[in-house]
Order: sequence, then structure tokens, then C-alpha cells
Amino acid sequence: MMARSKPDNRGHGLSPCDREATMPRTENQRPRSFRDTASFGKRQEFIAIAKLLEESFDVYRTLVDDQQIDCVIRGKRGQEPVYIGIQVKARSKMADRRS
Repeated sequence: MMARSKPDNRGHGLSPCDREATMPRTENQRPRSFRDTASFGKRQEFIAIAKLLEESFDVYRTLVDDQQIDCVIRGKRGQEPVYIGIQVKARSKMADRRS
């Protein structure tokens, strides 16, 4: 039988199911897991990229998010191509709104 490590305040050492169970929740609200919040951000990135594609930009996805760039778009300034790094930020309605 494997010993379970004690959780710290960040949920390290817990399985995803256990981590979800330790997350705070409000009445009538299911706990949010990391999977839910990560997929929300990824969905918003794809929505932003779709809108850029609709506007006829060339969009390039990054392989690694080590410089906080989600995609690069190519435009033109005169005859010269211009490349712009884009970082998408999104906030869900379920986000904690403490002041």
C-alpha cells in the first residue's frame, strides 16, 4: 500500500481527484479542478485564434509557452512582413472576485 503525502497549500502530492475535493466551493457550485480551468484558457485561445483567422491574419501557434506567447500573427507594413506575438488572457465568470 502506497503512503499518501500530506497536502500542502498548493495541493502538491495529491491525485487530481483528491485535489478537486480540497478546492473551496460555494453553494450550488461544483469544485473546479485544474483540468477545468486549464481547458477554459485553452478554449479561449482557440476562440481568439479563430477570430484572427476570420480577419485574414496568418496565425502561427507556439510549441512551448516559455515566453508567454500563445501565437504569432503575420501582417504587413508596406511590403515588409511584420510578426507580432500575442498572449491571450481570459477570465471566467466562475473566477474568484475577491477585492
